Amino acid sequence: MLNNVRLHGQAPFTLVAVHGGPGGVGEARPFAEELSKEFGVVEPYLLSESLEGQIDDLRTAIGRYADAPVTLIGHSYGAMLCYMFAARFPELVEKLIMISSGLLEKNGVARINKLRMSRLSDAGKKELRKARDEYQSAIGKAKNLAFANLFTLVQQADAYDPLPHPNDLEVVRPALYESVWKDVLSLRDSGELAAYGRGIKCPVLVIHGAYDPRSASAIQHSLDKHVKDFRFILLQKCGHYPWYEKQARATFYAEIVKNLV
Repeated sequence: MLNNVRLHGQAPFTLVAVHGGPGGVGEARPFAEELSKEFGVVEPYLLSESLEGQIDDLRTAIGRYADAPVTLIGHSYGAMLCYMFAARFPELVEKLIMISSGLLEKNGVARINKLRMSRLSDAGKKELRKARDEYQSAIGKAKNLAFANLFTLVQQADAYDPLPHPNDLEVVRPALYESVWKDVLSLRDSGELAAYGRGIKCPVLVIHGAYDPRSASAIQHSLDKHVKDFRFILLQKCGHYPWYEKQARATFYAEIVKNLV
């Protein structure tokens, strides 16, 4: 790792893989490694505790290590961040790939947890509620452990038919998550986040799992209003982490590579 950046494959480094979270450092590693079989990939670690700081982190990583203009590939919150970045710095972004994006507008947010909970057994519901309560009440190092536990349970709940895999989270900083997510929610709920799409000049590929509780139709509706050039791919039998889904993994990678060649 070089100065909060991990490089995969060989130069030229034309892809930039952005993790979710905020603070989900390490989550982008599996798909960055797979894509590095054909392309050079930069995997930045976004560690600033504000949204503007994370945008600066991404810009610095591209400037120092990538061959711009790049293809930005963001997952979850990372997809939202890349969406904003592509609008603000169109000269640096040739293509944008949004994987399992968070919602770009407030509509549909209440549905996420309701749908997630409806899929769990009574024991699963109890465990997730307990984990949330423990996270809210914990302090110090206990809060880090509670955050990691809650993260794992949500990841499991949002999966359709996952392959066995390790916990990829390498950095646990609840304060980072809360601070950055607060900035994101302010932009999302005001409508400013979705409106960033008007400034995107490059082609956009959106890949979303049909089982992901973050509504694909809500995301597509936001893009329809604001983005001129995008393609939306809905993967069946797929949750929030397509690269770990038994029945969607191959299609997921095939669609990305097809978009890059």
